[in-house]
Amino acid sequence: MPLKTFKTREEIPEAQRSKAIELKDGFVIEEQPEIDNLKSALETERTRASDAEKTLKDIKKELDDLKRQQTAGDKGVTAAELERLRNEDKEARRPLEDRIAALEKENRTLKLDDRVRQIGLDKGLMKTRVAKAMKDLEGRFELDKDGNIVVKDSEGKATKLTVEEFFEKTYREEAPFFYEGVSSSGSGAEGSGSGSGGKGYDAAAAGHAAAAAQKKASQANDLALR
Repeated sequence: MPLKTFKTREEIPEAQRSKAIELKDGFVIEEQPEIDNLKSALETERTRASDAEKTLKDIKKELDDLKRQQTAGDKGVTAAELERLRNEDKEARRPLEDRIAALEKENRTLKLDDRVRQIGLDKGLMKTRVAKAMKDLEGRFELDKDGNIVVKDSEGKATKLTVEEFFEKTYREEAPFFYEGVSSSGSGAEGSGSGSGGKGYDAAAAGHAAAAAQKKASQANDLALR
């Protein structure tokens, strides 16, 4: 793998310092191909968001044209004819409005996922497991009307946590197996395939299941104490 050099330890991203090798004239770390793949994927998502915005503007322009046509047709027509035109216009606009709503939702989702993914990586999510982590976190974030990210708890209720705080502590405690420096087997190295039938051990899934079981046990205990 290619090597990246740094003059001082402070120049190394915090998540990668543990992997740095100290030399006489500085530090080196092995660059991971996953980083380049991730950057490419993020760039693709940004392009999709930009295209969605452009399409949205075109559709709104079509709606404005329809409204102008209706204004022109309103002049000199009977009430019944006007009502018919309005109903026809409403039906004609419905597909466009549905497309606008869908594109707005997609655009907001792309922007949200992009930002959350990058913050998660900055706070220590493993590049090789970030896709699974994002799948696991579906429904835990949303954008408010001002474009700020709202963090939700596991029950879908809004919290006051920032995304940074969520990844630094909350999610690290919920799913530590998604983070840098946490091994699959707990011994500092990736776990090897084992078990009957030669099937590999899915440490991430097992860890997640254990965390969920622990949470249910805690909830049951709370109910018993009430």
